[in-house]
Amino acid sequence: MTSIVSNPADFGLRIRERRHELGITQEELADVIGVHRRVIGDMERGKPTLQLRIALAATRALGLDILLAPRDR
Repeated sequence: MTSIVSNPADFGLRIRERRHELGITQEELADVIGVHRRVIGDMERGKPTLQLRIALAATRALGLDILLAPRDR
């Protein structure tokens, strides 16, 4: 499934949806990427201060890719 993410809330929603699809908890995801469970909760709520390295680690751990493409204007 391809999703266009235009803000932190969209990103968090997609992360939460994928985590649920895989049947893993926030704590399990946090352990895999080496952060506190609270960081995963903040990410899923769309907290705008999320670090890119954490976002990339989470997408990799969940089997997702971030694709950059030009917007059609």
